[in-house]
Amino acid sequence: MSNIKQKVHEYNSSLCIEATAGSGKTTLMVERIKYLIMKKNILPEQCLAITFTEKAAKEMRDRLITAFKKEADIHWPIQMASNIQISTIHSFCQSLLKKYALCIDVSPHYTIINSIQRHQILDKNFNDILNQYKNIPPEWLTDGLATWSIEQLKKIVIKAYEHRDSIQYWLNNGFVDID
Repeated sequence: MSNIKQKVHEYNSSLCIEATAGSGKTTLMVERIKYLIMKKNILPEQCLAITFTEKAAKEMRDRLITAFKKEADIHWPIQMASNIQISTIHSFCQSLLKKYALCIDVSPHYTIINSIQRHQILDKNFNDILNQYKNIPPEWLTDGLATWSIEQLKKIVIKAYEHRDSIQYWLNNGFVDID
């Protein structure tokens, strides 16, 4: 049995496929999903396929519909394919966040911002801090501006914000001693 057929017929474990374009990833995933549903009686709702692009997700869904249409036992191929969760990693993660937002203390009405919006928000917040302390700056700001330009300090503060979880871990576990 070829390696690809082995992967199609493995059904008791997850499968992660990493390969170059045109190497048969979609074909393998379509055949595996079809095998799980047709031969192992796995419900379509229990199948999850994650792709990198929306185009690949649509291609996979279309191929599944075509494959299911060829099966005499399947009377509703479009509905069957629609019941399979096929999405990009981003949309899958977003659906999990929306569904379980309250469990992790996040508003289910959150929005995802792009890198430009993120930069604008961080820039605005840094400028707000500078304006807040322009008359009586705290020592940390005075020391920082004595060492770096405003732009350099802004970059340092933003980089520290981006790595705040690691910094907090270091502080909590005694890797850094700040006097």
